[in-house]
Amino acid sequence: MELWMNLLFGNPIGLLSMIVLFATLGVFIFIIRMYIVKSAEKPQGKVGTKYTEIDLDSKL
Repeated sequence: MELWMNLLFGNPIGLLSMIVLFATLGVFIFIIRMYIVKSAEKPQGKVGTKYTEIDLDSKL
């Protein structure tokens, strides 16, 4: 634990290194999550639209 505290707070380069490491990990996790969400199966509907096709003849 003393090594980590010295690395984080002993000098500014160590702190910046840890910030870069965790920021890179955060970006990587965000990209993986975005890929998983975009790859999820979507409901059938018109291509390129956000919503599924609606029957316009039905009465509301």
